Amino acid sequence: MIRPRHARPPSRSLLAMWRAQTAAPHAAPHTGRAGPWRGRRPHGRPRPARGLAVALVALEGRRGFTLLLALLVLLALGTLGTGLLFVSTQEARVATALVHTARARAGAESAARAALAGWRTSDYRALESGAPHAVQAAAGTLAPDVAYDARVERLAAGLFMIRGEARSGPEAGPGARASVGLLVRGLLPAEFAPELAAALSAAGPVEVLPGGVVDGTGAAGPPEGWSPAFCPPDPVLGLPPGPRPGVLLPDNAPAPAGAVQGVPPVAREPGLADSAALAGLGRLGLADLAALADRTEAGSVAATPRTVDGECDVGAPGNWGDPADPAAPCGGYLPLIFAPADLALSGAGQGVLVVQGDLVLAPGAAFHGAVLVTGRMTVGAGAVVSGAVRAGEASVAGAVRFDACALGRALGSAPGLDRPLRPAGRSWVPVF
Repeated sequence: MIRPRHARPPSRSLLAMWRAQTAAPHAAPHTGRAGPWRGRRPHGRPRPARGLAVALVALEGRRGFTLLLALLVLLALGTLGTGLLFVSTQEARVATALVHTARARAGAESAARAALAGWRTSDYRALESGAPHAVQAAAGTLAPDVAYDARVERLAAGLFMIRGEARSGPEAGPGARASVGLLVRGLLPAEFAPELAAALSAAGPVEVLPGGVVDGTGAAGPPEGWSPAFCPPDPVLGLPPGPRPGVLLPDNAPAPAGAVQGVPPVAREPGLADSAALAGLGRLGLADLAALADRTEAGSVAATPRTVDGECDVGAPGNWGDPADPAAPCGGYLPLIFAPADLALSGAGQGVLVVQGDLVLAPGAAFHGAVLVTGRMTVGAGAVVSGAVRAGEASVAGAVRFDACALGRALGSAPGLDRPLRPAGRSWVPVF
């Protein structure tokens, strides 16, 4: 017998239907008729749809897992972002520190180089060992937040160190500091004095003609017009004060006849016969003297001081200073003069004269300072040399007088000898 189909119940969600069935306390009474719901559980409770229930419960559980998974992903992304932010911040700080370090290093080196550019050894000859001397550095050459300065310290007799220091960055904030040391070799007059210890030192024969004189006593005093205020102290030459020998010769050279005065009048030095005796002055060879020279001359020179607008024109031809008046505009100009060939001098000059050849002083010429001649030196009648001479050989019809004042001024004031020199070995040294 075919039973009629019941009408289909209204559509509801499966989960709602399942909850309604499982939550009902009692089931509808059994009528014995066929219906849409079969297989009732005992005690009047319907049988739950187990497969569907498990799927629905699993679906509900997955919603919580998804939420938990999303929270974990957000937490991981936040941690990763925080880490990247920390790393980028540290890299920015490191980059800023590197910039400050480079600026500080550049500032320290700039301060040392600025002090070297304006170096004058005469400014530091009286400096005590270990005593620092501040140097005015050029301003406005680096960034505004870079402060730098320089000091000069004397390490030994002629060895100095320029200490450059700098700081980059704001005073109250992070920054960097740097210090550098630059070694400088300065020339001292005492280094040249042993080679100029007599009025006239010669490697060969010396001829003193009638009317000529070689005087090492120093009794004549400073040159005419020079006051003691312009003369450096005698100990600056590194020799004991007092008279010097008139003529200094090697052992095999004959003593000159004529007017030679000194204590003693003639002294001997075996080393004068060596070719190296005329190869330079002190530690400076002829090539060094040529490179350091303030003036290079050749041929015939009429030395006379020249001024422009009341200032000494050091570039004018023949301007070898003004030996007649130390207080004049050119009175303090005592150049280092180098002649690569024979030279004839007229007029008056002062300084340090180096001639790689023969030198002739015309009658009436005058020179005050130190003279080195690798060949023959001829002093004409009435010509005067005040200071000291070192020559291969000499003929004197005028006067050669030892003068510590003229010699000290020339060796201590010549711009060419006042320059800084690079010491042997390394120049830059680490300082802390």
